[in-house]
Amino acid sequence: MLTNSQYYTAAKEIEADLATFMQDIIRIPSLSSEEGAVIERIRTEMLNVGFDEAIVDPMGNLLGRIGSGPFVIALDAHIDTVDTGDLSAWDRDPHSGDIEDGVLYGRGTSDQKGGIASAVYAAALLKKTGVPDNVTLYVTATVQEEDCDGLCWQYIVNEDGLRPDLVVITEPTSLRIYRGHRGRMEMEVQTSGVSCHGSAPERGINAVYKMAGIIADIEKLNEALEPREPLGKGTVTISEIRSTSPSLCAVADGCTIHLDRRLTVGETEETSQTLHLPHKTIFLIFFDKSTRTRNSFEAGITQLGGHGHFIDSETSQIAHGESPKDMGIILSSYGHGIAIRHDVVPGEGQTYMREVAKWASVPVINMQCDVDHPCQTLADLMTIREEFGKDLRNLKIAVSWAYAPSYVKPMSVPQGLIMLMSRYGMNVTLAHPPEYVLMSEPMRLARENTERSGGKFKVVHSMEEAFAGADIVYPKSWGPEALFGNPEEAMKVAAKYRHWICDEAMMARAKQEAIYMHCLPADRGSEVTDAVIDGPQSRVYPEAENRMHTAKALMALTM
Repeated sequence: MLTNSQYYTAAKEIEADLATFMQDIIRIPSLSSEEGAVIERIRTEMLNVGFDEAIVDPMGNLLGRIGSGPFVIALDAHIDTVDTGDLSAWDRDPHSGDIEDGVLYGRGTSDQKGGIASAVYAAALLKKTGVPDNVTLYVTATVQEEDCDGLCWQYIVNEDGLRPDLVVITEPTSLRIYRGHRGRMEMEVQTSGVSCHGSAPERGINAVYKMAGIIADIEKLNEALEPREPLGKGTVTISEIRSTSPSLCAVADGCTIHLDRRLTVGETEETSQTLHLPHKTIFLIFFDKSTRTRNSFEAGITQLGGHGHFIDSETSQIAHGESPKDMGIILSSYGHGIAIRHDVVPGEGQTYMREVAKWASVPVINMQCDVDHPCQTLADLMTIREEFGKDLRNLKIAVSWAYAPSYVKPMSVPQGLIMLMSRYGMNVTLAHPPEYVLMSEPMRLARENTERSGGKFKVVHSMEEAFAGADIVYPKSWGPEALFGNPEEAMKVAAKYRHWICDEAMMARAKQEAIYMHCLPADRGSEVTDAVIDGPQSRVYPEAENRMHTAKALMALTM
């Protein structure tokens, strides 16, 4: 065996030939799936420098071999390159193969034609100086790696039957030896909008603008990823962005970005996220009891890197008459957002929220008022899209009153549902006994939304009729608007309609693949039977989970 200095001397003797060979393969373009010419040039060089064999497999990979021992080593380099892009951005011809001051220039010099040239001549040097009897050395020039990571070696292992004991990949590592390699993941992120004429963009929803915040967060995430030995830091970058629009004079209705994500050792879901709201505070004001709303916002702001302050109206100065003006101004000076739940008494909740928002200098989020429950219905929309896809046109949703003996429940959920689902071209059927009419403004908006979206809106007084042929059923109780101040009388009215219950027979009236939804808590045995809410058509738990995801989105986008 030669000493290190002897190997160095031998390598210097072939340096000029190696450089000439590398110039030759730089001068041959080799985009993915167009590698044939450069493969043939490398094969010729392998045979000229003394390889025992050099074969091209059916996929196009070149396998050069020296030696025939039992221990198999492979030196690998992919020889396809990405395109040259804008030629005007190059200082010289990317396929010139120029050498200047000992530096060779051109597309692929680093990634990875320099690797294959070095591997071929390293093998030639080993052949010249003596291959150990127990070693077989392969030099593999692989194809289509830029477009299809790993496909070439999957073919070599599964189809060619080559299973090396050790593989050395000649990807550039700043002349250091890495034991291992970062993983790679490709992802696409899509946003959708609503197109309109470019002269009135406020009438549409621009998908590119929706993507802009995501792009900024991806840049922040790449900066936040920490270095991890021995492979270095993980990375993420945007490699492509596309948008769609009916014409160049219309608002974009779709946008897609392609992400290249490099994963390193020790990364976890937690370490691979960027905190959207680090050290930010949101004040959560509650006039009513809460499980999902409070916890979805508290957990959500924590996961975003901020903190939620819970304020009970009964244990704060609100109970002593502190004004909405004071709350809006003072809490704005303390933090970055205010969220309010005030839903029990018709005519009070939304009025209070708007007055706080009038004086606040930070976003004010409606966690539920007497008119609407937007946080719930956004989660409902997300759940429906998870089940049926983004195009909800012509899906039938039955929003039905159901009997509940527990208490007089707010009207905001059914009102929010008819206002939101009617925007997406759905066929919305509202069912309730005659005494349970909804407020006039949500009804007006539902009809207007339906006209714009092309859906349908219908009011019936039969749960059976509403459920017939439905894709989604959403039966829940609410109180008569006129009797919120008289709960005893309201419960007497409700008792007349005990038969308004979602049981298995009622569910059978909907489509076979229909889903059952409820904002929870449900009055089991009154609004719904256990067999339905715990059955295969129920989506109440994914629906509840989505409360947190949509709450996080609201805070991240507004705070």
